Amino acid sequence: MTMDEFLRSKGMNPNALSHITKYTTLVNAIGLSKLIPIIPATLPDLCKAIVTDEHLNTIPLPEWDRATSFLGVHLRIIGITSSSLAERVCILKRAATMYVQYGRGVA
Repeated sequence: MTMDEFLRSKGMNPNALSHITKYTTLVNAIGLSKLIPIIPATLPDLCKAIVTDEHLNTIPLPEWDRATSFLGVHLRIIGITSSSLAERVCILKRAATMYVQYGRGVA
């Protein structure tokens, strides 16, 4: 199942979702607590990075790419068996942003 098929199975239209909503839904389906150990930066580093770039592009892309290798098992648990590297990076970046928000007491 692809990520879009997963979202459709939850009654959502993936084409009508914002980027943030789509990836927040996926992070929540997996569980933020399961993704935090995979994020390739510490909370303090993420807090510093997000101030200058909300997309966390100051953390080198190869670090995000490497971190996605640990994401596959979590995706399979929720039924997603097909995803691109870009989609997996988006999941981790959204999880990182949520982690910063929760760490700061924003969410």
